[in-house]
Amino acid sequence: MADRILPLGDAAFTLELDARPAPAVTARLLALAAALAGRPGVADLAPAFRSLTVHLDPLTADRAALEAEALRLAAAGDAPPVAGRAWRAPVCFDADFGPDQAEVAAETGLAPDAVIALLTAAPLTVLAVGFLPGFPFCGPVPDALALPRRKTPRLRVPPGSLAIANGFAGIYPWESPGGWRILGHCPLPLFDARRAAPALLAPGDALRLDPVDADEHARLRKGVAAGEIGPEAFLEDAA
Repeated sequence: MADRILPLGDAAFTLELDARPAPAVTARLLALAAALAGRPGVADLAPAFRSLTVHLDPLTADRAALEAEALRLAAAGDAPPVAGRAWRAPVCFDADFGPDQAEVAAETGLAPDAVIALLTAAPLTVLAVGFLPGFPFCGPVPDALALPRRKTPRLRVPPGSLAIANGFAGIYPWESPGGWRILGHCPLPLFDARRAAPALLAPGDALRLDPVDADEHARLRKGVAAGEIGPEAFLEDAA
């Protein structure tokens, strides 16, 4: 299957790449979005795992020309790259925060400490944001940890839970039902409607999972909740 255009009503279309979700695919989509931004008639751009939705002003957009240009840019592959930000995500992996650690260890044949070491060995890339406001789908998770969802989802997953499923890792910004395997807890303030950009993480960002002990986790969690520790404290590429 080749790259293709999918119609989306009278004010949008989706460019779908012939590719599987991966950091390189996310980089391509971000470069395409940057190349299309500011074109006459383009109102907004929304990258996903392997697609880019282009929202249009139907009164000013030349839809056919924009669709053709999107396909041309995708085929050429020469749009300038767009750099994401690098974040540190402190995670407490104490057993109380990781109810699925033993299950993951049993299914992978690894000790719980080895599971954590493998997951945190290299930074992950935010491939998409969705499901819940601010929920980051991150990858690639090492193949040994690419387990399916739980057979029985939980009705309530605590906010801040770090979990894995289907080759991805994610952090729940809100309490929610969920079927991912919970391994730890992260106090990162992932979503705040009062911020100019409410979702903290964006596709293309790098996320380093940094194991912390219970005392440091409690300090960070308290500071974030009180507004004493802001998002910039977790930004690794800050000046």
